[in-house]
Amino acid sequence: MELSLAFIASSLQRSYPVALRGADGYFRQIDNPYHIDGSPTFKTARILMKAHPTKNIEKYLSIACEGDDFGPHTLDGISGLIWIGITEPPRGIDSLWISAQASATNVFYQVLNLFDYYNEWENELRDMLLKRRPIKEVVAKIGEVTDRPFWYADTKLHVLYMSDSPELAEKSEKWRHQKQTGRYPNDVISTLVASGELDLINNHPHAWIFDGANSRTYSMPFVSKTINLNGSVYGHIFIIEDEPGHAACDLALAETVGNLVATYVQHGYNSGGSGKRYTEQLLRSCLSGDDVSVDERTGLLAMLGWSASSDFAVVVFDRCDASNGRKEAPPVQVDQIAWRFPNARVFSYDIYIVLVSEIPARGFDAFIARIADSCNELGWRAGISNELDDFQELDSQYGQATIALRKGAERNPTSRVYLYQDYSMDYICQRLNSEINEHLLIHPDIERIINHDRENGSELFQTLKIYLANERNVSQTAKALYLHRNSVTYRIEKISSIMKTSLDNADNRLSIELSIRLWESRKRCEPE
Repeated sequence: MELSLAFIASSLQRSYPVALRGADGYFRQIDNPYHIDGSPTFKTARILMKAHPTKNIEKYLSIACEGDDFGPHTLDGISGLIWIGITEPPRGIDSLWISAQASATNVFYQVLNLFDYYNEWENELRDMLLKRRPIKEVVAKIGEVTDRPFWYADTKLHVLYMSDSPELAEKSEKWRHQKQTGRYPNDVISTLVASGELDLINNHPHAWIFDGANSRTYSMPFVSKTINLNGSVYGHIFIIEDEPGHAACDLALAETVGNLVATYVQHGYNSGGSGKRYTEQLLRSCLSGDDVSVDERTGLLAMLGWSASSDFAVVVFDRCDASNGRKEAPPVQVDQIAWRFPNARVFSYDIYIVLVSEIPARGFDAFIARIADSCNELGWRAGISNELDDFQELDSQYGQATIALRKGAERNPTSRVYLYQDYSMDYICQRLNSEINEHLLIHPDIERIINHDRENGSELFQTLKIYLANERNVSQTAKALYLHRNSVTYRIEKISSIMKTSLDNADNRLSIELSIRLWESRKRCEPE
């Protein structure tokens, strides 16, 4: 965040006698927002303890004390000066003058902390916008950096968000009306339009509207920031100045929020490359499970040209040349997949290259075949989610694809394509085994058969597994085990004599089949 001298002065004046003086030698009012345009802004941490003549310095703020030696070129390249001392600061540079004896080190750290605090706040705003949080939630972050009441309104001055202000609600009828109805009173809107003040807001980067002879807009002065987008108004941020001396600070905060909102909204709705980046932002939010509204998902489908009634799938590609400390894939690798699937959206996400695609009717098998061909050509592996008809479930599908890739690579390292439907039971069993005691999961008849195999060297467990997998068909089981049909029949009879429950019961059969999978999953996880 860039802070002006007026902004810094509004903070330091609580601790020191502070004044602003321009390069022209004239003093300025700290709390007058019209003077902000005339004072320089500075980026974070580019602060010097003492002015020096280093050239090619951009937007440096220097801190100097009375008695420092200033030659004719000392201030060259420095945009602003914090001057500490009884005598006036040198001319020729915008200055913040602390007219008292003060520790330069203390002042330095106060200013540095100010930059750090507001930069962290601004970064949080950016994160919220990247995650597509509602604009009113972004505006609500103003409440973390100012105690003044504020509100956010749309182009028609309907209130979309209003901060809590019990004291103001007690003494302002108009504030109470806004709080109760969610909009300005009609007489206020009429006054804004008739007086031309609304035009002033709309056509100026910022405006200071106050209670005076020529303005009856509000019972108290306030600063405003109009969010302009592509030549039209997107919304308004208002902060009431119920205490004197804070206008410069609050106007800078309102402008920061308003400019960020305008930048990200415009970035989202532009076409071409910006539109592509916007769709990827929304898809990333969907994959991570962030709160993406139904309207945003509907708009995303429209931008992608996909139908809400279609099926969708998510694929994650694991590049075999990636190291253990993998970073996002380079664009050239993303492009290798993107050109093979022009109708899908492909981008780097987490440690993977992710593909999100609409699936044509009865086209999932062909889609899987194309993924397999791409992996064979590139030497990569891919995990593929189930095919779902709900665009709201992209985060679940992303989880399915990553599970398929991880479990598939463990079970079948020579393969290149892994479907979640083939590994879902393995994953479920692994999770159950890790959270529930095996004696609560494994059917007692399975334990009896395993114990019999251990004691007698038989293979009844494997026979039962294949028998159930073949829908209890003896001939198919014999073929799968390379045994004579009579041998399989003998084994099944032996299994039935050991078991205390019947395979004719569907619920019991399901429990036994699940127990077989859980047992095998547990054995795979045991160290050799």
